[in-house]
Amino acid sequence: MNEINTIKVKTPDGEIKEVEILNIYNNENNKYAIYSIDNNNDTSNLYAVKILEDENGSIIYTDINNNEKADIIRYIQSIIKG
Repeated sequence: MNEINTIKVKTPDGEIKEVEILNIYNNENNKYAIYSIDNNNDTSNLYAVKILEDENGSIIYTDINNNEKADIIRYIQSIIKG
């Protein structure tokens, strides 16, 4: 898998911004990149965006219009907090 550390996302304010990927989460048939809008590890400000990867593991598509602060994030936070 090729290491890609950043992706471009649309913030809740509508700004396109490059952010660091904190983690990749697999949910059945979908993959999500987990990131913080502020590029920090504040777990109260995490978002997820759906991604597609090519056969080499490189991200080839990011659904920047469909960011989620939803059940996936709450699930991950529950794991992080134990």
